[in-house]
Amino acid sequence: MNIRRVILPLLVVASSLFVAYATTDPNFATGDEDNDGFLTPSELTAALAAQGKTEPVEDLDKQFKKFDLNGDGKIDPSEYTKALEKPGVSEVDRGNLATRMLDNVSALELCNRLAEFLSITPGNPLLDMAAVIVLSLLYVVFAVTGSKVSYCVKQDMIYKGIAAASYVWFFIFTVLDFSTEYPGGFTILSFIAGAIASVDRLMEGDTTNKKSATAGRKRAAAAAKKGKK
Repeated sequence: MNIRRVILPLLVVASSLFVAYATTDPNFATGDEDNDGFLTPSELTAALAAQGKTEPVEDLDKQFKKFDLNGDGKIDPSEYTKALEKPGVSEVDRGNLATRMLDNVSALELCNRLAEFLSITPGNPLLDMAAVIVLSLLYVVFAVTGSKVSYCVKQDMIYKGIAAASYVWFFIFTVLDFSTEYPGGFTILSFIAGAIASVDRLMEGDTTNKKSATAGRKRAAAAAKKGKK
């Protein structure tokens, strides 16, 4: 197996898993004592206490209802985040890696519009995480497929290297919360270039393969003639 062919996909999978981990509010994880992915009333109290927020005992039921948006008697990470945040890019939102990644490539507004279309509160960290994973997977698909287009196939490893380096550069700078003006720009350009090249590759169809097959038959015929002589 050619290890170079799996480097970019592995990088995207690893970063997606890291995004999923980093997107979960650490205080939610602190309160979720049984690690079932939900908060009970007592666990909500622990989660809020980890943030330095305490409520009088008589207000606990009212507080739990505020967080339990769908009324199912338990609080998931999305409900917890929605109750604490306002739509848009707040300081809390910027703490979510997925949200920062979208914001750094100017895709957050589009994601928020999608949330409104789906009747989801904008700023939902789970939706942001899903958007990052989907875009990252598309990035890989475009990089791999686009590198096979006729005008790029001879330099395919160069293009894949640039795409991988841009993504890693962008991802690391986003994690460290450094300026991503340049890495974000290179990543966007790699994404667009890959998308265009992928469309061109699909339009080419099997032309390249047919030419290779024809050339192969001609070589075989020439070899056969030499053998008869």
